[in-house]
Amino acid sequence: MALKVPAVAFTFVVHTLGVTALALVLVWTIHFRGGLAWEATNKNLIFNVHYENTYGIWLPEKWLVVGINGIEINKCECKSVDIHMPVQLHPVLMLLGIIIMGGEAIVSHKSLPFNKETKKVIHLVLHTLALALGIIGIYLVFKNHNESGIANLYSLHSWIGIGVIVLYGIQWIYGFLTFFYPGGSPTLKSESIPWHVVFGIIVYLLAVGNASLGFLEKLTFLENSGLDKFGTEAFLVNFTAIITVLFGIFVILSLHPVLMLLGLIILGGEVMVSYKSLPFNKKMKKVIHLVLHALALALGIIGIYLAFKNHNVSGIANMYSLHAWIGIGVIVLYGIQVFSNTTYDVCFRQFSSLWTYGFVTFFFPGGSPTLRRESILWHVVFGIIVYVLAVGDSSLGFLEKLTFLERSGLDKFGTEAFLVNFTTIITVLFGVFVIFSVISEAPPPVEVYYSYSSI
Repeated sequence: MALKVPAVAFTFVVHTLGVTALALVLVWTIHFRGGLAWEATNKNLIFNVHYENTYGIWLPEKWLVVGINGIEINKCECKSVDIHMPVQLHPVLMLLGIIIMGGEAIVSHKSLPFNKETKKVIHLVLHTLALALGIIGIYLVFKNHNESGIANLYSLHSWIGIGVIVLYGIQWIYGFLTFFYPGGSPTLKSESIPWHVVFGIIVYLLAVGNASLGFLEKLTFLENSGLDKFGTEAFLVNFTAIITVLFGIFVILSLHPVLMLLGLIILGGEVMVSYKSLPFNKKMKKVIHLVLHALALALGIIGIYLAFKNHNVSGIANMYSLHAWIGIGVIVLYGIQVFSNTTYDVCFRQFSSLWTYGFVTFFFPGGSPTLRRESILWHVVFGIIVYVLAVGDSSLGFLEKLTFLERSGLDKFGTEAFLVNFTTIITVLFGVFVIFSVISEAPPPVEVYYSYSSI
């Protein structure tokens, strides 16, 4: 059972977003951050502070100076010149490898017009390149930190990053041994495919979420060092992160039959689990689903109000961070989803608003059986997207706050820092196990009968 939209339609968007994201991150690292280098005399945190917009491309034993402020002024070769070029290949390699090549490897099974064996080989090669670039990207972080005297593995971004590359490697090894060489039996292959797909999606979503953490972490460092929160570079980084998230979303959308395999993953962990775990009839579970989502939405709105209230009272700018941008988007999409339980036809003809889509479709006044059946697939997909965004944005929030605290003197390896990081990890694990619980077999509905006995 799948959405009535060809996977190829989504993959075209995937390709476009992938190229856009790569172009944006190259503009950031080369134009704003000084260039790409394997070695540099100025040791700094992966990226450098901004030095007069001087930029270049590193070549063995020399720098080719391209220009200042976008205007070519000279070309020279010199082995010892210090033009403040940082080691900043990490974001480019991680985005190009794990996110873009990994995403293209995932959609290749759906979009390429080749036979099964050819698509398997392409799938393997793209994942191999993605994993190799990811390993090199992580090596560069450790290399730069060690040469600069900066501590390693203290941030949430680094913790999840190591976890993602390890899980990516495990997934690659298992897939190679099972589906390529020496290869498993037909029974083992058929039983492994669903778990291979689910595990791959989870690892990929973690990678996309962690990329967002990386963008936020670096931008927070730069803003604390004086970068304009509403300047061109800040907006560029935030937009790059959002394009990256959208790329990941459309990668998953291209796998719509897999989404049906995952089950009714709608919004909010407990709400999602309720459809699979509660031993009630369908009507009762629908009511529980609606009530829990309504409570979640209400608490979310109050939470965002308190953030604006605190910023206004404290004289802090609003809506400058990636966490804020995605947070507003999540709460708006959450509202659309919670109040979206009628059919596309009823909703758009009678209410002309997606905000009421859910409530009107499945509760009051309710759509026809055909419209409900056609709407449920999109309701599920939309719910998955919003839920993943919500979990990811909560991670961004933890990282952003902890980064502020650490820049204000909090011990990076202290009790509070570890507590915040572990809290975020538990939050992500909660989302992961919600998915696992949803794909497990649901119990049959239970009808309760009441009777009296004379004894």
